[in-house]
Amino acid sequence: MRSTSLSKLSGSSSLDGRRCCSTTCGPRVIHADLHRGNFLFEGEQIKLIDFDDCGFGHFLYDFATSLAFQVLQPNFLELREGLFEGYESVRPLPPGTRENLAEFLRLRCYGLIRWAVERSDNPGMREHGKGFVESLFERIDFTYGEA
Repeated sequence: MRSTSLSKLSGSSSLDGRRCCSTTCGPRVIHADLHRGNFLFEGEQIKLIDFDDCGFGHFLYDFATSLAFQVLQPNFLELREGLFEGYESVRPLPPGTRENLAEFLRLRCYGLIRWAVERSDNPGMREHGKGFVESLFERIDFTYGEA
């Protein structure tokens, strides 16, 4: 395991639960697996699939799920801003959105690490799991900087 990410995890969180879980942005129904593999495109329509992770959570978890695999891309900051701008074209971003996204990106990555470890008996995960988990730790490390 990577000591950098783990030591930061054990430190104090920057997430202010009182502010972030206020009535304006508190728990609501979220997809919780909102990545490009779960979108179907039919003409002008976009449809979501794979609702098995759906439940109550913070909307920023859906943002983080959408961006988690983009974190190390050279255009990540533009993608992040595009997501914010798209959201703001419908409604204002709740307070704390920009400041707390990195924390939710880390939560998503740690959740994916847990998912990978739970599948360690899968031959594909045994073959590719170490690289997958390492890439998630790289993403976590990045979130302490520019995310």
